[in-house]
Amino acid sequence: MPLRNRPFSRDAAGAHRFVAAVAAGFLLNALLVLGDFLETRWALLPAQISLELAFVMALALILPRRRGGTGALQWLLAAVLLGLILLRLADIVVPWSFGRNFNAAVDLKYLPFFIGLLHGSLNPALFIALLLAVVLALLATLALLRFSIGILAGAGPGLRLWAFAVVALLAGLTYTVTPSRYDLGSFPVAGTVAGTAWRNAQYFWDAKGFSGRYLAQVQAAQAALPQSPDLNALKGRNVLLIFVESYGAITLTDPGLAEALNPVRARFGENLRAAGYHVYSSLLNSPITGGGSWLAHATMTTGVRIDGQPLYDVLLTTTAPTLGRFFRERGYRTVVAMPRIQQPWPEGAFFSFDTVLNDAAFGYEGMRFSWESIPDQFVLEKVHAREIATAGKPLFIQYVLSTSHLPFDSAPPVIEDASNLGDGRIYDRLDFEEYPPPAQVFDNQRGYVGTIRYVLDALGNYLVRRLEDDSLVIVVGDHQPPLTIAAASRNKAVPIHVLSRDPGLLDPFRQAGYGAGMTPPATTTDVGMESFLPWFLRSYSTRSEPAAVAFDDPRAGHGR
Repeated sequence: MPLRNRPFSRDAAGAHRFVAAVAAGFLLNALLVLGDFLETRWALLPAQISLELAFVMALALILPRRRGGTGALQWLLAAVLLGLILLRLADIVVPWSFGRNFNAAVDLKYLPFFIGLLHGSLNPALFIALLLAVVLALLATLALLRFSIGILAGAGPGLRLWAFAVVALLAGLTYTVTPSRYDLGSFPVAGTVAGTAWRNAQYFWDAKGFSGRYLAQVQAAQAALPQSPDLNALKGRNVLLIFVESYGAITLTDPGLAEALNPVRARFGENLRAAGYHVYSSLLNSPITGGGSWLAHATMTTGVRIDGQPLYDVLLTTTAPTLGRFFRERGYRTVVAMPRIQQPWPEGAFFSFDTVLNDAAFGYEGMRFSWESIPDQFVLEKVHAREIATAGKPLFIQYVLSTSHLPFDSAPPVIEDASNLGDGRIYDRLDFEEYPPPAQVFDNQRGYVGTIRYVLDALGNYLVRRLEDDSLVIVVGDHQPPLTIAAASRNKAVPIHVLSRDPGLLDPFRQAGYGAGMTPPATTTDVGMESFLPWFLRSYSTRSEPAAVAFDDPRAGHGR
């Protein structure tokens, strides 16, 4: 038998090839079965044998075996493995950072945002150095994977089989000493990265609407809505739905955050009561946490619990009725204020908004604050001047405030007399609060407190000093903040505060168990944000109606 095919050749070259094959197999196995090392450091140990490694070993039979050559197939396989490993890393990090599973169909769209976030948080030299370090690390990993594959491809079948056996033995031994609290399953075998890749392939498949299962979810939720609610109990009053970025129940449950923000809420409530408002509060369970605000907005205004981009994408392919459409059909003018949108937003038509106020619509010329945002007080004032002060018909206005967005690094001052805001250049001359993010941006609790305090103070100033009518105002968080302590809580609840100078307008909320004042009666809830729309439509209609029939699907009658 040729020397190179003998598993335990007595010559040095054979021994070196065997050791190299074991080392290459061990490295690939460790990368392919990487566990949740943020939960436990035990996950860094390769305590399982990778099914993907077995595939690579088998594939090595057909790969080029040139010792000094490049081997295009080897480079291709190395690139595929690198992509799978990066997917696995994202699958580990995203749940801890945002409290939700990684979804490539959603999160790859965030990549430019995170690069911009780092660019804005770091000085230019450090940002460039970090970028270069990441690029070099990726290239080095790619080269290491290619080198390991080359070693396995260059080994004979017998040598490769024995190397795989040794790697499997080491994994089995590690499996036996791993603490039982770290659940590895019943057998020391895993298809970790393949499972991650398959799940994300399904996300993309569903996002395109090919599977049909998300469409069924949308239809079921929307069929439960009343068919033609009259909304007469609103008495033709304006309805202001104000989403506060990252305003979560962690502000109630975390002792440090509660100690800092409870007095702010109390002052907010006292000032409103002095101005003639009545206030009730509760909690809603958001479909997401840490990010993906638009999913929460859509959940509340469509009655569909939208916890991922694929479902959202499928929703937009339907003619599902929305809160905006119900208001429009009752004679309301519908407006959405989205100061962070810097491009056309065609989805506004789906949500039945007559006007979409994006960044350009505000004509803001001043300095930007956290997440390059326009100050919330400026947004409230300009929408008031443009829409409320000149309204000829009742209004439904949806606000998407953004000053309390990650990285929570700055907050503008509240200007007592909002008529002095002008085009925003006044902020260039005023002192403001800065909260430099720590090394871990998801631990910027000081900045989070500062930005939420600003939002509540700005809202209080607007409601007391500018809003003079009996509007129904609904202030609600979109999701828990992207803070480590919030992700660890596994609590998706967000506060909701409802207020008006007309106490009768708040009776449905009071009867539903909302507590008087700014403090919700609980700190957790199973009442989903998706329940708001059907409840609201029925509660503010003066006639009882059966549930609606299923809405028209634009693909109906086309074989679906």
